[in-house]
Amino acid sequence: MIASRQPDGESRSAYASFRHRPSLLVVVRHGESVRNTFDIHRGIQQMPEIIADTPDHLIPLTAEGERQASATGRGLRQEFGGFDFIYHSPWLRTTQTAELIERELPPGAEVRRNLYLTEQNFGELDPALWPKRLNRYIEAYKLFEERRAIAGRFYCRPPDGESWADVCMRTHQFLGIIFRPDHHLARILVITHGVTQQSFRYHLEHPTEEELVEEYERDRCLNCGVGAYTWSAEDAWRLRFWNKVYYA
Repeated sequence: MIASRQPDGESRSAYASFRHRPSLLVVVRHGESVRNTFDIHRGIQQMPEIIADTPDHLIPLTAEGERQASATGRGLRQEFGGFDFIYHSPWLRTTQTAELIERELPPGAEVRRNLYLTEQNFGELDPALWPKRLNRYIEAYKLFEERRAIAGRFYCRPPDGESWADVCMRTHQFLGIIFRPDHHLARILVITHGVTQQSFRYHLEHPTEEELVEEYERDRCLNCGVGAYTWSAEDAWRLRFWNKVYYA
């Protein structure tokens, strides 16, 4: 587990008492998508056409992903009841996941799309850009992996894409939206993508960059894996659980 670096005792309580924070923040990765069914390391030549011809933001859920999302909605209702706000990435697979989860929750949540919650941008390494140039894609991806081994996963950017550091900057901006008076003590649900979900830990649990990546590699974010935090003026942020699933 990531070691917490939050202040303890009286200093934490005094600092937390004047901040505007949600009382509950639940962060969910989308359900299984079509792209999740294919491991690029099996060979780019075996990539299904729907992946090779479809931009990442238009990749849909599979039937299994839809089942996972509906089960997650029922699990969240049983665990937490309702939410005041539901934020989701506007990409297709996260939008579908949000819609299926919302159907299982009590009515009344305000649903909002948010661009800060999108997937890490892989730039020129998006497979949809390379359907007729597979050999060049293989070379470019291999070069990126070599550079990443040197620079580290957190800071290395794909060509014209985003690093983990860039994603963390986006989620920091998103937290600025919900850390406001109109969201104080609200119950907030976020539906996003794997790396973006993991980046919330960077801000709320304060690991080092290396610790964040190591934890991700040890415990990869599952499809519809759920992380939950509670906040109070006395204790600040507390992680209740991470990567929990509600489907068998």
